[in-house]
Amino acid sequence: MTEAKPATAGPDPLRERVREDSVALFMAHWRVSLVAASMVTVAAALGGHEFVAERVRMLWAGVILANYFLQGLVVLQMERAPSLREGIARWMPWLLLSIFVSSAGWGLVPWLLLQAPVSVLVFASLFNAMLIFCVVNAPATPPMQACAVLPVAVVNTAALLQHPTLPYAMPMAAGFGALYGVILLFGVRVQGALRASMRERHVARDLAHELGLHQQRLMEVERERTLLLERHRLMQDMHDGLGSSLVSALAHAERGQLQPDELVHTLHECLDDLRVVIDSLEPLDHDLVALLATLRFRTGRRLEQAGIQLQWEMQDLPPLHWLGPPEALQVMRIVQQALSNIIQHARAQRVCISAAAGAQEVEVCITDDGQGFDATMPPSGRGLRSIQQRAQRLGGRVEIHSEPGQGSCMWLRLPIERVPLPAEKRPPGQAPVS
Repeated sequence: MTEAKPATAGPDPLRERVREDSVALFMAHWRVSLVAASMVTVAAALGGHEFVAERVRMLWAGVILANYFLQGLVVLQMERAPSLREGIARWMPWLLLSIFVSSAGWGLVPWLLLQAPVSVLVFASLFNAMLIFCVVNAPATPPMQACAVLPVAVVNTAALLQHPTLPYAMPMAAGFGALYGVILLFGVRVQGALRASMRERHVARDLAHELGLHQQRLMEVERERTLLLERHRLMQDMHDGLGSSLVSALAHAERGQLQPDELVHTLHECLDDLRVVIDSLEPLDHDLVALLATLRFRTGRRLEQAGIQLQWEMQDLPPLHWLGPPEALQVMRIVQQALSNIIQHARAQRVCISAAAGAQEVEVCITDDGQGFDATMPPSGRGLRSIQQRAQRLGGRVEIHSEPGQGSCMWLRLPIERVPLPAEKRPPGQAPVS
């Protein structure tokens, strides 16, 4: 049984991107660089008329300038490629060859000056050292740097060794060779730091992109979780409110214990409960007045049918940032339950709903001029207990004042800034109980 060979690792994507960045930086300055190099070439050809024959000088300058022209065409083709990666794959060998020719051409300068005085030869070697220094500090890939530096350094050093009248040719060649090596080593370190910076930038960009994708996925998961919780809350509200009322009414109707007027009343309550659940989903921008106005629109007709006049007194209230759909439903059910009690039991002719803001809380007040009741006695029904429980879930409180024959008044006080209650720290997926 033969063993499977490991798959050959492909090129490092990060290294390829750093390479493309280096080439892009080189291409950003190639026009200025070629113009400057061409002008220096012409100046060198004109300045060497005392030591080099005109024909040789013109031939050398022509080859160098033609090479620069071809190098510009190659870089131009790389720029016009559909993508930089495609341009590098197709034209990089030609660019390396052009750089190599340019470097070798400048390395030939000391050979052309073998008959010149030593000072001229030293000046030419120092000029090549400066040229190498400029090249190693320019943005380029390692192969581009090698093609730009090694030919001029090697050819220049060889020319110093072959000088016919230089008694100390070996030490001078060794010195300039060492100088070229130090400059090259410095350039390698500079380019290494530059590529490391490019690599870190790409890593940071990739991490930021990955973080953005994770954040987007988390937002989608949170959105789905919110929808799930909202769906669960609606199901719970419908089950506990509308469903419970309908089941109870159906059971009484099947036993013949439900009179027509009681059936109408039950259906009205079911409709009101359904409207309250729907209204709690409306975007109200944490505005309690807008929430109460929606309830006023829903219950105004029932109050009118019951012969009760509604008085509306609202002041400007600060936004309650904790007032989301679940909390809005609790507030609406508190007010709905209070109005339902007034319609059923108070025999009132007028109801007043007002709201005002204090330093740390807002107050909703519901008063009626009905027959009242003894508020000191424990509540006999579930309505008042339900109101108290819902207010506690909201972090607020309810106070009721009533006396027989003198109407009643209920104050619902809600905090402006609400601290979550321990009961609200539910595990994910569990909706609040209505």
